[in-house]
Amino acid sequence: MTIDERENQPEFSVSGDRKREQQRLNLLEELGLLDNSSVPIFEEATQTVAHYLQVPICILGIVDREVEWLKAAFGLSRLGLMNDLAAQRSIPLQHSLSRQIVQTRKKWLITDLADDAELNDSFLHQEYGIRSYVGIPLIISEGHCIGALAILDLEPHTFTPQEISYLEMTARWSLSEFERAHMLKIPSNQTGLVGVSASLQYSRSSDSTPAPSPVNPAISSKNKLLNQLTQELRTPLTSVLGMAKMLNTETYGPLTPKQKEYMTIIYNSGQNLLSLINQILELAVLDEVAPPLKIKPVDVEMLCQQATNHLESLANSQNQQIRLSLEPGIRIWRVDKVLVQQILYHLIASVIEGAAEESTIRLHASHKEHQLLFSVWITHPWLGEGIPNPDEVERWFKQQQMSSSQPNRETQDRQRWYSESDDLTDFSSSSSNAQPPLETSSSLKTKMQFLRLELSLCLAQLHGGSLELQGKHAANYRYIVRLKEEL
Repeated sequence: MTIDERENQPEFSVSGDRKREQQRLNLLEELGLLDNSSVPIFEEATQTVAHYLQVPICILGIVDREVEWLKAAFGLSRLGLMNDLAAQRSIPLQHSLSRQIVQTRKKWLITDLADDAELNDSFLHQEYGIRSYVGIPLIISEGHCIGALAILDLEPHTFTPQEISYLEMTARWSLSEFERAHMLKIPSNQTGLVGVSASLQYSRSSDSTPAPSPVNPAISSKNKLLNQLTQELRTPLTSVLGMAKMLNTETYGPLTPKQKEYMTIIYNSGQNLLSLINQILELAVLDEVAPPLKIKPVDVEMLCQQATNHLESLANSQNQQIRLSLEPGIRIWRVDKVLVQQILYHLIASVIEGAAEESTIRLHASHKEHQLLFSVWITHPWLGEGIPNPDEVERWFKQQQMSSSQPNRETQDRQRWYSESDDLTDFSSSSSNAQPPLETSSSLKTKMQFLRLELSLCLAQLHGGSLELQGKHAANYRYIVRLKEEL
């Protein structure tokens, strides 16, 4: 038996760090995980692991105060017809192997429980004949370990690095999918994709302002269906990515150079598609975060990492890098986590769209006078520092200032920007009879750059903050997001 740094870890105790443990349990209750009901995403994960790795039993357990709840399980019938484990879908905490994983936050590999002096009299071994075990910690975005995804075998099993790697990948994917579904309230309450303009109108309106017009039922149904179809795209795509990764590691035999080249292309293209699907799904969050804001303490570094994680593949595909830095002393800040992630995500994606190859996109977090600041810019080996298309961006910001000073034109300007403008370097209205020019790849990327910039600005305003262009000369411009400290 091996466990990373096990000999240096204290004995498991739920009350070890009472405050942090209570936070973890509160979060589990908020996520609706403190019972023995199954979770479809987790069930899919255990089935995928069992079939792909050809193992008899796979479980996903959530560790509560006194029990480990089996939120998903595959193969428990192998332990005997109508056995208590399958019927109750829970394990008393004193008999749980996942409890050690929650405490140490490390994976645990047991080749043979019968040969382990500490575990050969364990409940799972004595009662059900479990001989081998490997568990991977489930760590949610807030940093808490909530349980484990585990393989159990009735025979001694030496787990290969490839099996462990696949289990780790599935654990990350399933937990990410669950958090995303919970955040978007899927599947219990499909809200559909939403329009940013409607949210802005609602958030800025005063008590005397009439409520927005009811949504067309047909459009609402269409949006719900589009949201669901987009969500369902992730499942087969995740399987494709997992299999492509395993084949590319040559686990099941060597590949020819051409096969390896194609497999790399498949994997990278799949990552880009997954990133696009994530963008579509995450836009649905806007309907939930625009009023009221969901303010809570957030780890700024983790927030920035989560905002940029899905952009790594997009940047890599264009031979770019993303680098994060934080001002010393900045750690916890009270903000709407989801909304700020969206602000940073689309702002950085806007920069990626316009940046040249070999660029490094910089994200720096700092604070000043009760304000949280995020700076975004690029550095390039021979182009220097700045932002893409600085002259056009400067004119764009001037147009936003003009629009905000003339509220009666704002809706018209936004509609023209999103729907009718085919040349983003010309902000004047085009003739209604003019034939729209054929869009090139370059013009489409430029349009995407400014659409994302527009969205980031809108979201920053929803949070009561601002998006600014800072710098004296075009060559030194930076984007600055300012968010006040929420109490």
